Amino acid sequence: MFELFDTVSLDTLNENFNLHYKILRRKTRQSKELNTLGYVLLRSNRIKEALFCFELNTYLFKYDPNVYDSFGEALALNGEHLKALNMYKKVLVLDPENKNAKTQIKTLEALTTF
Repeated sequence: MFELFDTVSLDTLNENFNLHYKILRRKTRQSKELNTLGYVLLRSNRIKEALFCFELNTYLFKYDPNVYDSFGEALALNGEHLKALNMYKKVLVLDPENKNAKTQIKTLEALTTF
């Protein structure tokens, strides 16, 4: 992934999202792999690349509430509060008792209310 990020523009990666999904579906065994990479990128202030990893992870592991939680966190950090809110709502669909998602939803609802 680092080689891709260093050699291909994010626009091109997004245009070929399905191709990268198919490749990573064969290579990625656990959601932790892309999640960890996403957080490394996030902490390195490579937010757009982190968002790409987190979003890809939601397609690869669509029944894992943690992937939506991580994507929601990154979206919120990027100021995309409404999208983040939607990710945390997906967490609750998969894990109705998730306390972090409930807390984040309250916070994000306050930020998105006009």
